[in-house]
Amino acid sequence: MKKEYSGFDQIYTRLPEISRYQLKIFFFASFSIIFSGCVQNASVLLNAKPQNYRCRPSNPAFSSLSFKEIEKVTPSNPCRAYSAPNSSENLPQKCEICTSGFVFSPENPFTQTAVTEFNWLCEENS
Repeated sequence: MKKEYSGFDQIYTRLPEISRYQLKIFFFASFSIIFSGCVQNASVLLNAKPQNYRCRPSNPAFSSLSFKEIEKVTPSNPCRAYSAPNSSENLPQKCEICTSGFVFSPENPFTQTAVTEFNWLCEENS
């Protein structure tokens, strides 16, 4: 008496094993998936925006300051810098759009990304 199978069991009686051809197709298909996953992960890491940054002061006297010291002499908005006074009068300093680049905190997890390389930090600078 022959046993009757139904569903997937019936398919497996006709195709009982995996052939080399099927393994080749499987591995070639998986190979492309691995590369697409690498591209997706790279895009996340390359586009990381630093958490702490400030506009580099345009005054050369501030070029040797550390990041913590620059935080104290720049406005709270990291995309702005104080404009250099035009006269010796004690007028309130005005904020202007950052044109001299950025200084990044040494505590940021990434030192160089596409965002920092091309100054894509502030919408008003792009």
